[in-house]
Amino acid sequence: MNTEIHFLGHQGRTPFFSFDILSSAFKYGNRCFTKYTEGMPDHFKQAFPAVMSYERTFTLEDEGVSTASGLIRYKSIGNLFTPKSMFHDENFPANVPIMEKRTIGWDPYFEKMTVSKNILRSDVIMFLLLKGGGYHRCQFHNSYK
Repeated sequence: MNTEIHFLGHQGRTPFFSFDILSSAFKYGNRCFTKYTEGMPDHFKQAFPAVMSYERTFTLEDEGVSTASGLIRYKSIGNLFTPKSMFHDENFPANVPIMEKRTIGWDPYFEKMTVSKNILRSDVIMFLLLKGGGYHRCQFHNSYK
């Protein structure tokens, strides 16, 4: 899936922090939309044409906290997902990898999703890759409805 992002930063400026933290909301916000093996139902596409929303809270090992939320629309013509996402962050000290732009993407991972109270939920631990080696831990709590 191709991802196109229109970023509106504070007063039109580029972000003063690593883009990788945003990618978890925008690029990976649609990670549950994937190509399934033949015969496996795609529950997400079955939920459309209604709008699906997602909410994500993630806590980094340095106790920085971010939240992301969004609405996702699906057009069967062209198999196109159109997300509109919001991102907020809190408690990011100046000397952490996100603020110093020392991250180089996310380590590969998998996410198990389960239905609970009619909401699709997941908890996943992901790791940001750091320039020069090493990892930075992040705990995600996700819901899709």
